[in-house]
Amino acid sequence: MRKKVFLNGKKIEIRLIEIDMRKGELADAAGICRSKISEILRGRSCKESTALKIADAIKLSTEEITDKVVEYHEGNLVKLKPEKIVSALEEKSISLTDFSKMYGSTNQRISVILNSNMVHEKTAKKIATLLGISISEITY
Repeated sequence: MRKKVFLNGKKIEIRLIEIDMRKGELADAAGICRSKISEILRGRSCKESTALKIADAIKLSTEEITDKVVEYHEGNLVKLKPEKIVSALEEKSISLTDFSKMYGSTNQRISVILNSNMVHEKTAKKIATLLGISISEITY
C-alpha cells in the first residue's frame, strides 16, 4: 500500500519567511526540483520521502507540515498490446476520435494510454469491453 502525503503549503511558506529562505533555496536544500516544490505548496500530493526532505530542510517535523495522508492501492497493472487495439479499431471501422468519445476521454488521453507501457487492469477491461473483445486479446 502506498501513501500520498498532502502538505500544508501555508505553514511551509510561513516557515520559509521565519527562516529567511526562498522557495528555490528550499528546493536546493531538499534536493527537489523547484517546479515540484511549487506543485506541493499549491496542494499537490507527494511521497513520504519528499515530505521528510522538505521538513528536514526547514527544520520542522513532517507532522507539523502535513495536512493529510491518504493510503491507496496501486491495483493490478497490465501491459497493453497497442497494435491489437489499433487492429480492433480498424476492423470495426472506429476512428480514434469516435473511440475517445466512447471511452469518455480525449484523443490525446487515448494516445497516451496506447503509448503507455503499463495501465491499470480496469483501464484495459474498459477498452476491451468497448471493443467487444476479451482483455486477454489486448494484454500480455
